[in-house]
Amino acid sequence: MVHSALPATPGLIALHKRNLAIGSLDNPGYVRAIENDLPRVRRTVLEIMDRHRLDALIYPTSRCPRARFTRSKRISAAPAHPARRL
Repeated sequence: MVHSALPATPGLIALHKRNLAIGSLDNPGYVRAIENDLPRVRRTVLEIMDRHRLDALIYPTSRCPRARFTRSKRISAAPAHPARRL
């Protein structure tokens, strides 16, 4: 990988090593997270959303270029995407 055209970063290699150390899908910590922790987090988020009368949460799911603001107060994350009025 060192001489690859697309070498992996040290952080990515460390992440893969951690994932290998965790084990398989029958790992007790994984099973507990799926069966108990995730449903509890989901319930908590939905309760907070209900309390504050929120219909959606918006957050980036990947890195993307920053939005560009123009004089017309339109934004567009990328030239190929249509602008939205604020």
